[in-house]
Amino acid sequence: MSDLVRHICRDWNFHDLDLQLVGGVVSGFVIDRPTSARAVLDVLTDAFAADLTESGGVLRLRRRQRRPVARLQPSELIDAGQEQPLFEITRDEAAEQATALALGYTDDLADQRPATVYVRAAASGAVVPATAAPEATSTSLPATMPQSLAGPLAAVMLAERRAARERLQCALGQRHLALEPGDVIELEVDGQPRRWRITRITDEGPARRLQAVSTHDAAYDAPPWPPRKRHASGATLLPPPEVVVMDVPLLSDGAAAARPWVAAYARPWPGTVSVLRHRAGS
Repeated sequence: MSDLVRHICRDWNFHDLDLQLVGGVVSGFVIDRPTSARAVLDVLTDAFAADLTESGGVLRLRRRQRRPVARLQPSELIDAGQEQPLFEITRDEAAEQATALALGYTDDLADQRPATVYVRAAASGAVVPATAAPEATSTSLPATMPQSLAGPLAAVMLAERRAARERLQCALGQRHLALEPGDVIELEVDGQPRRWRITRITDEGPARRLQAVSTHDAAYDAPPWPPRKRHASGATLLPPPEVVVMDVPLLSDGAAAARPWVAAYARPWPGTVSVLRHRAGS
């Protein structure tokens, strides 16, 4: 996946890159309409649980599953004014949380046909393989890959969405200038350390306002997924060839005038073409 991001960035003339190794190998990726590099890369980073951020003029690709870069205490938060609390946590209602996900892709072990994998959240909270579910949230990845990769990607996508059901807003002072979007921090809430992934930072004078979502390592532990069995391809129907009787002079003294030359064209070429004579009335 890191190599694919590198090629896409170079196609859009971005060469200052710092790409951390992100797992996952796709054998093809489709860009089927005029678009921007950001739009293409957002699809990839969301699917592979990675962040692509700009820092010091360099694009940096990093996995979202990583250790906290800072462990904060509530006493380190500052009052940003506007009569707001030191920090605010909002949580999605249970009915708003995704319970199943369907990921569409192209299966390279099924003759490049469109395919879909389904995952759902079990009662224990774990994400497991599933069959088609009407309540599944649908998404797609314009990439060619085996089912053994698409399944874990879908599982991580659903687990990550469920893990990010809480959103944090707070403000820090200038001593935390090194923090960037994509960083994971740890903040003690109600006496318990909680992990948050920063999604946005806004500098307002001496204050750095942070927006973050909850995260935990278990969201990135995808279940193993069985590979799809390769099926033998059926008969391929080819279009009929174009056949033309050529009006040319005899090419040699021994050529029979009653045996005309025939030209045939087909794409793809089937290997051989048989030409049969048809008698009128038969």
